[in-house]
Amino acid sequence: MANSNKKPWHGVLTATATPFRADLSIDFDKYADHVKWQADNGVDGVIPNGSLGEYQVLSAEERTQIVKVALDAAPAGFQVIPGVAAYGAIESRKWTEQAAEMGAKS
Repeated sequence: MANSNKKPWHGVLTATATPFRADLSIDFDKYADHVKWQADNGVDGVIPNGSLGEYQVLSAEERTQIVKVALDAAPAGFQVIPGVAAYGAIESRKWTEQAAEMGAKS
């Protein structure tokens, strides 16, 4: 295993809230803008789908889309560390594998 001085999680990482519209649909454009704003203002990464992001009330499709939006909006070197919590180990593993397949590095 290669020795690396850079820890996988480093700097300021923000657990992001999920922006909802009045009709309770997710405002994905606003979320993308928020991720970009975080990067532009010195934050080192975001954590979508944590408890602050209300992952418990999101559909599987919405939860997947939030991670995709974060990854697409993130500039090079900006960390996206998706929350993978679930009500069981099998589901949590599924979210972890999906995040890795989508390009999340941590």
